[in-house]
Amino acid sequence: MKKNSDSKSYSSLVERLKILRRSYATHKSVQGLLIFLSFVLGLGFLGLWMNSVYVFPVEGRIGYLGLSTLSLVVLFSYLCLRPIVHKPRLQDLALKVEERFPELQDRLIAALQLVKNLDRNPEGYSTEMIRAVIKQADSISTELNLKEIIDAGPLKRIGRIAAGLAVISLIFALVFPAAFRSSLFIFSHPLTEFVSPQKFSFVVSPGNSEIVKYSDVRVRIDVEGEKPKNVNLFWRNEGSSWNREKLSLMTGSTASKTQEIATAEPDFAYHFREVKRNFEYYAEEKGVESEHYRITVVDKPRVVGLKLTFNYPRYTRLKTQVVDENDGNITAIAGTKVRVEARSNKELESGEMVFSDSTRQQAKIEGNLATGDILVRKDDSYFIELRDRSGNQNQDPIEYRITRIDDQSPSVEILEPGYDQDLTESMRVGLLIRITDDYGFSSLKVVYQIISQGNEWEEKTVAVDIPDKNQIDAQVEYLWDLSGFPLLPGDLVRYRAVVYDNDSFSGPKRAESQSYYLRLPSLDEIIAEVEREQEGQIVDLESVLRGQRELKEKVEDLSQEMNRFTGLDMDWQKKQEMEDALDRQRKVSEDLKDLAQRMDENIKKMADNKLAAQEMAEKMMEIKKLMEEVATPEMKEAMRQLAEALKNMDPDQMKEALKKMQLSAEEMMKRLDRTIALLKKLQAEQKLSHLIKMAERMKEEQDQLNQQIDAAAKEDLPQLGPDEKKLKNDLGEFEEKLDEFADLANELSLLPKEQLDDLAEMPEESGIKQDMDQAISQLSKSD
Repeated sequence: MKKNSDSKSYSSLVERLKILRRSYATHKSVQGLLIFLSFVLGLGFLGLWMNSVYVFPVEGRIGYLGLSTLSLVVLFSYLCLRPIVHKPRLQDLALKVEERFPELQDRLIAALQLVKNLDRNPEGYSTEMIRAVIKQADSISTELNLKEIIDAGPLKRIGRIAAGLAVISLIFALVFPAAFRSSLFIFSHPLTEFVSPQKFSFVVSPGNSEIVKYSDVRVRIDVEGEKPKNVNLFWRNEGSSWNREKLSLMTGSTASKTQEIATAEPDFAYHFREVKRNFEYYAEEKGVESEHYRITVVDKPRVVGLKLTFNYPRYTRLKTQVVDENDGNITAIAGTKVRVEARSNKELESGEMVFSDSTRQQAKIEGNLATGDILVRKDDSYFIELRDRSGNQNQDPIEYRITRIDDQSPSVEILEPGYDQDLTESMRVGLLIRITDDYGFSSLKVVYQIISQGNEWEEKTVAVDIPDKNQIDAQVEYLWDLSGFPLLPGDLVRYRAVVYDNDSFSGPKRAESQSYYLRLPSLDEIIAEVEREQEGQIVDLESVLRGQRELKEKVEDLSQEMNRFTGLDMDWQKKQEMEDALDRQRKVSEDLKDLAQRMDENIKKMADNKLAAQEMAEKMMEIKKLMEEVATPEMKEAMRQLAEALKNMDPDQMKEALKKMQLSAEEMMKRLDRTIALLKKLQAEQKLSHLIKMAERMKEEQDQLNQQIDAAAKEDLPQLGPDEKKLKNDLGEFEEKLDEFADLANELSLLPKEQLDDLAEMPEESGIKQDMDQAISQLSKSD
């Protein structure tokens, strides 16, 4: 147990000394490294300084570098590596510790030297004493800082020396940068022969630089040291030979410049205008040459290709259009989205579309392609601003126009009927509406307003279906049924067509047609109109008959005269008379045709309003047919022969044609007489039919009025006065028409006198007049 205790004390003591030995060796090695660095700085500074004064020859530089390298290797090995490889012995360290700490009283060195006597003790030392010495040495050394034997003073002094040399070298490099760089360059090329030390050096700007194409470059040359009066500036474009520009020292240049060179006036300067290509340049004078520099010319970004893709609004149904003509002008309908793809001459960093109001829109960048979308809303302009990855911006970008094309308003026109008209009993009107637009329609309506007794009702609409809304020009048919409208005789319906286009961007635009009127006539008005038309037809037929009679007489005279003449006696005047007769006969035929057409329209009107029974309608159709046949085929053939004879100037043919015309004219007159008689008879029958209907209507209205009078309070009776007055006026009109019919019937001998007298007494016998007088009497008592 005691032996183990001694071993432990000794081991602890030895371990403590070993730690001290490592620290001591490291300290010595760091101290040696600082000495080594001091020699490196010193030799380097010495060499650069001496080389700035005098350029060593190749042999001198090689020798200096060789000796310096060898010395530094020996110093590094001895001062840095040796302390680590050859560490001091523990006994030597123990002596230094005993010397530093006297309180050990040689116990530390004694412990190291006597520990072997614990195993073998030929001298016969007391082992108890040895153990006590070891234990005491261990105990005392534990309380001591053994590293105090390491002296840090030399390390600090050497460090200050190394730092001083470093500062001196830095000052030399900053104060004499050209000399420093030159010496460093010379020593870094030991095998290169150099001239003697330069009396001056060049500071050239902008040095190696990158500029934008067509920019100006100002080369500035400053001289450090003795300034020459002239400097040669050599430059060349890529692939070309060197050019020389001789520059003179600028007025006002100072004798020496340091850091103020960048702001003062240069010693020498030269301007390169609108540089287009890369070039190299350097300064030279008296064998002193600056570094070679390079100006790299880069293009500003510019648009070299432009493509527009027009995506028109969906409602236009226009296909997408791509325009790749390097034209950025946009002319499109409002709502068009235009994709602008601008291709640049180089890769881009960013791009924007700038509009006339200074608003900006970012473009999407992919390599050298800038893409953006423009929505056409108004007339505007824009240009494309590009920046490359060096921050250069395109110069003077082209400004493009944006021209908005407005969607045109539609148009609408009511083709049929296209005029004001009366409603028939069917209460239906066939409309034919033409609509036009540039891109199609969304809806079509008929807007109407009832005007009843001077009062205008609220406007209402009827939707009209458009078979194909994508057409740009369409005619839409619509059968408008007004049977459900609360119309009274004399009421008007004012109507127009309204169409909306399909502009979904700005909103549908509308257009209105001209307004027309539909009128609901009274039965009396319709009857009066029909009768007026019939009377007019009779008058016109009688006029035609008179004309035909006169023409027949003229043809007879011409025929007699032709029988007396020979071909040689035919003169221009006779020919002209025959041509006039032929034209008059043609006019008669045309008048008859027009009259037949008018009768057909009158028949249709009567049928629409159910004013004629089936039997009467058939009679009217027979008269129409008879009227169309008045101009006989024989007359037509005679007229043709006469025209041909006049053309050929053939008297015999003329005579024959005139003779045929005489016979045909006689036949036509007979037919006209018959037609007129039938038409008058039909007119009388219609008048009688109309009178009967009128009497029935008045009787019905009077009965209704009588019921209202009986049911009304006394104070309300005056309100019925206008209705009774109207009925009385209707009765007066009825009596007038009855007198007219009696005259016509008497003229045509249609009815015996007794029946005519009965008709004259119809108002009295029907009770209409009596009821009317009674109603007027009651209304008078209420006043």
